[in-house]
Amino acid sequence: MKSLCQSFLFLAVLFNLSGCSDLCENTIDYTVYSKDGNHIAYVFERDCGATTGFTTQISVLESHKRLKNKDGNLFIADDDEANVSDIGTITTEVIWKDNNHIIVRYDGKAKVFKKVKNLQGIKIQYETF
Repeated sequence: MKSLCQSFLFLAVLFNLSGCSDLCENTIDYTVYSKDGNHIAYVFERDCGATTGFTTQISVLESHKRLKNKDGNLFIADDDEANVSDIGTITTEVIWKDNNHIIVRYDGKAKVFKKVKNLQGIKIQYETF
């Protein structure tokens, strides 16, 4: 029995070290490039399994970088009573006013957890509807 427990413990540690423990998954709803094409805003749904709800998240990255399986660096909210898209993201609109200024519009019924107002020299303005 001791050997079986040790084997189970070894496999559990190996599973965690291999990176397979990340149960979260990002599904991109849409992307918007800055006017000069140097940055890209990803609007995506993040699903971390049955024990947590889906969240709508936004990340802004340099355009040559791709979205990784991580939390959004700009905006995180769950739908609460907000309207959602076909894939489950909160109804949002991302507008590049210019290369250093983004407007993020979202349903005011959403429960917001993160709203960054400045990211790598890019000013972010939030509006609800």
